[in-house]
Amino acid sequence: MLRGLRANPPGRAAEDADRRDVFTTSLEQSEQFLSAAATVGYATKPVQLFYALSQAGRAIAAVHADDPWQIRGHGASVTPSSDVGGTTVDLHSNPRGAVRLVAHATGSETWQGALTLGELWASLPELPAVPALCGSAHQSLEIAREIFPPTATVATNINSWMGGFTTTAGLRLSERPSDPEELEAAVAEALAPYPRAAGWSLANMWTTNTFGSEPSPVWLSWCYEDDGQRVHTAVELLTESYGGSMYFRPGLGAGANIPSPLITWWGMLLALSRIARYEPVEWRAALDIDRSAVAWTLERGLTLAQERIPELVLEAVTRDVPTLAT
Repeated sequence: MLRGLRANPPGRAAEDADRRDVFTTSLEQSEQFLSAAATVGYATKPVQLFYALSQAGRAIAAVHADDPWQIRGHGASVTPSSDVGGTTVDLHSNPRGAVRLVAHATGSETWQGALTLGELWASLPELPAVPALCGSAHQSLEIAREIFPPTATVATNINSWMGGFTTTAGLRLSERPSDPEELEAAVAEALAPYPRAAGWSLANMWTTNTFGSEPSPVWLSWCYEDDGQRVHTAVELLTESYGGSMYFRPGLGAGANIPSPLITWWGMLLALSRIARYEPVEWRAALDIDRSAVAWTLERGLTLAQERIPELVLEAVTRDVPTLAT
């Protein structure tokens, strides 16, 4: 699908010859880097994957970015650590650096201060998060979808009124207090790391547990007042979907921002490629499947990156991007 766009570029790349040239040549290079990544081992795979994403970022900028739209440098620095997960990524203030320019062009937040690779990694629901890599970083939080019984006419009507969107979500707690005040306090503590979960309230509705045989979750809803009417917010607007499930992603950095998956992958692959290129002994040790507690996790993540990069790039170049405050 990305190849198909090259004869008819979207957005500003369709109107400007320079942008069109960058769009087409950058996507060609990105594709070749991805093809190369598929043929090499994990020792060098992050380098190929990072440059596949980096070149695709130039195509994204050609489609969406305001002038000046040409990328100048990575716009970030990496500080290696003795353990891979502790490697940090810090963004520069340069607005034409790749991370900030692509983030702004795609409507994504960025992070403030230095973030560890483990924090970025744990925030994505598609990646296996293990303590050896992610430490105590907050992971993305899966929530249960509501399932209404046929006899619950009020709930069914609400669900139909929302056009099939989810109006209630279930939160798993390791211990569920029976006292209402203690229950609210436990929910507030569990959701504190997830900025988009703000504004929740306990939902007094009959629902079916979608976590199988596990303890019944606490059911929550998000509502606001409009001309005296209580309006339900679709949970899909607050969460991100992956693999058929919905997730709240944790806030990252000093501002508790939530970078898009595209920008999160960018930070991770920049860090991993930096380690692979400039810390080859440490990288080899991290990949030692017989001795390293993070080796399989790194392998799985890099394999998944091969699949996710084209998906995320296609989404970025073809979407209508909202205007966000910087």
